[in-house]
Amino acid sequence: MTDTVTPDSIEAVASEAAGVPEETASVPTGPIVEPGALPAGVTPEDAEDLSDLWKRHGMADSTRKAYGVQWRGFVRWCRDNGATAIPAAPAAVAKYLKARADEGASVSTVNQARCAIGKAHEHAGEEDPTGRRAVTKTVKALRRRDGTRPEKKRAATLDEVRDMVQATPPAPGEPVPDPCADRAKYAAHLRGIRNRAVLLVGFATACRRSEIASMEAGHVTEVDGGLEVLIPESKSDQTGEGITKGVPYGSDPDTCPVRALRRWMDAAT
Repeated sequence: MTDTVTPDSIEAVASEAAGVPEETASVPTGPIVEPGALPAGVTPEDAEDLSDLWKRHGMADSTRKAYGVQWRGFVRWCRDNGATAIPAAPAAVAKYLKARADEGASVSTVNQARCAIGKAHEHAGEEDPTGRRAVTKTVKALRRRDGTRPEKKRAATLDEVRDMVQATPPAPGEPVPDPCADRAKYAAHLRGIRNRAVLLVGFATACRRSEIASMEAGHVTEVDGGLEVLIPESKSDQTGEGITKGVPYGSDPDTCPVRALRRWMDAAT
């Protein structure tokens, strides 16, 4: 059986041939504008720049890596079963998704595989088979068969945050250890200040861990009544423009997010 996937034109398959680890592989990418059909005023270099922009910034890095893993799995399945990966037949995609579910893959994993296959076809300039009836009906049936309502995580209460902060030394006003005398104690002191700030600012802004981790000193602006914090990367911010959140002063200095963040910024400089 002839393999219809062309490694020289599909990045993910080429990466597999080159021994690139699955977790770093990407979905296949084709030209965003066909070189032979360039409109007036658009050069081949322009088309290449657009394709590079699409490839690098068309989706979040974590999504690209996850899709790459799913796409590689579909390519291998197609090779083992004599099917065509690009362009894929809707019935073959449906069969693959059902096979993944029957092997124990969760509904979310199956849906991620479906999205990866669709994105691969989009990037390669082929018709997306995942929107066809054979696939949509299969995914819907698998969701009904295997799906469960996800458990929503309970948010921490103010009292719980207070308890966590009180259990995180050093307390406000505690003297800074001499780094020359005991570097380990000094490092632990700084970590404690940082952890207190993370807890309190995270609670005040209702940020995810990844959103807090992406913050930098330049994202914080002093305003009347507190701070404005720019969240540069948010799951709810699909355009990547960033989200600004206000952080007011707290009534209790020990649990005030503004004071805690300033204390950490002062200590870190």
